[in-house]
Amino acid sequence: QGNYDFLVDFILKNLPGFKVYPLEGTFMVWLDGHGYREDDKRLKDHLLRKARVWLDEGSKFGAGGEGFLRMNIALPRPLLEKALERISLALT
Repeated sequence: QGNYDFLVDFILKNLPGFKVYPLEGTFMVWLDGHGYREDDKRLKDHLLRKARVWLDEGSKFGAGGEGFLRMNIALPRPLLEKALERISLALT
């Protein structure tokens, strides 16, 4: 829960193009990336190249996932912070 709360706060302050969905009993977070006006595959590829952070494109999970990314937050907080900072730099 602590990593989720940290993620939500970081995104609100630094990544306004994302909307974070509430957790549904898992450590995988859905991020709505429609605010970045890229399809989920292109946004995922950009973050992999520029931020060196892997997120799953939502379309991989079905048609309703288009425009979304999925992020695993089951990791030590310093790694989550570093990943979010890299994402922020890649999108600014």
